Amino acid sequence: FLQAFVGGWARIDAPAALAFAQGQPAGLLREDATAAALGGWATADPRAAGAFAYEKLNGPGRTKALAAVAETWASTQPAEAAAWAATLPPGVLSEAALRQTVTMWANQDPFAAAKWIDTLPAGGHRDAALLQLAHEWAAQDPLGAAQWATERAKAGEGDGVTNTLAATWARFDPKGAAAWAAALPAGDARDDAAITVASTWVASDPAAAGA
Repeated sequence: FLQAFVGGWARIDAPAALAFAQGQPAGLLREDATAAALGGWATADPRAAGAFAYEKLNGPGRTKALAAVAETWASTQPAEAAAWAATLPPGVLSEAALRQTVTMWANQDPFAAAKWIDTLPAGGHRDAALLQLAHEWAAQDPLGAAQWATERAKAGEGDGVTNTLAATWARFDPKGAAAWAAALPAGDARDDAAITVASTWVASDPAAAGA
């Protein structure tokens, strides 16, 4: 209740809501209230909210706040939110913001998210964004995600993506995931995806997996 209250208040009067949140006792209550306030502020000025979170906070509270800003921003301007998240120094903070941004973007336009991720330089930001996209896309549209992942596998870029897709898909449709994994081009990506599907299937339904 407190988070919803503070987040709504921040949409009307961000400074007052933020001051209230930061006046809470140190700990999870303050962290969550502050993140909610910054998420509300981000509806009007996401850059300012993001700058406050990065410059004024620290520890787990800063990570939560940056993710909250990213979630709000990406709900209406995913490309802008993604570009901002990618400017954060590599590490826990940037990955939290990127994961939240990609999650929101995947629910709106996963193809656009994938296209943007491919523009990132190789490294931590790109890897984290790809895996998050694979997970979110597979959860809502496994066939669309499978087409994308298969194309990456054919280009020799599929290992992490195919494994993430396989694990997510196998949780709710192991037969479909297994058929897709078996159809991948021969190589490590196919082998790893098949193993991931099998292990996920056995863990959730050993009788059906062994049939």
